[in-house]
Amino acid sequence: PPSIMAGVEEIRSSIAWSSMEANIVDRPFLRLSYMSTMAGPEEIALQTVRRVVQMAAQVNSQHGITGRLSYDAQHKQVWQILEGDPDKVLSLWEQIRRDSRHTVDEETVTVDRMACREFPKSWAMQLRFMVGDFV
Repeated sequence: PPSIMAGVEEIRSSIAWSSMEANIVDRPFLRLSYMSTMAGPEEIALQTVRRVVQMAAQVNSQHGITGRLSYDAQHKQVWQILEGDPDKVLSLWEQIRRDSRHTVDEETVTVDRMACREFPKSWAMQLRFMVGDFV
C-alpha cells in the first residue's frame, strides 16, 4: 500500500485499484484508522480532544461519516477510526493529518474497503476516554 503521508491522490489510486479487485458495489465504504500523539501539556491536550470530538460529531453527521476516537490521557495518545464514503473520508483525512495539534504515527495508518459500517449512523463521532493503565 502507498505511504499515507505521501498524499491522498496516491491513496485514491490504490483504493481505486483495490475497488476493481473487490468490486466497489460489494464494498462501498472506506475505513481509515490511525494513532497519534497530542501536542502540549496533558490538560490542554484533553481539552483539545474534547473540542475536536464535539465539532467532529456535527461535521461528520453532515457528511455521513461515522467513527470512534479513543483517547489515553496519560500518554496523550489518540486512536481514531473513520468510516464512510471514500472521497469524504479521504478529504477529512487530509485535514486531520495536517493538523498541528497532534503528530500522526504513520506506521499505524490503515485504509480498507468495507461492505458495511461497524458503527451506527448515529455515531458521527464517539469518544472513548481512558485514564491510567488497565492491565
